[in-house]
Amino acid sequence: MAEINNVLAEKSQTARTKWRQSSNDTLEYLREASEKECKLKKAELELRKNQENALTAQQLIINQFKEQQQLQMQ
Repeated sequence: MAEINNVLAEKSQTARTKWRQSSNDTLEYLREASEKECKLKKAELELRKNQENALTAQQLIINQFKEQQQLQMQ
């Protein structure tokens, strides 16, 4: 009877350890997923910022060109 209790106790301990390991794996996965998502959002934000800067620069060049043309017509 004592042997059966020992075997059951070992199985119970193994189950708890496996559960903790899988819980730790889950937490690690969620942490990594969160970090990847954060990096992706930062990259998207940087890209959007660069695109807006490029568009602003383009608009300035176009406006300068238009002003030059208007001055030449006068």
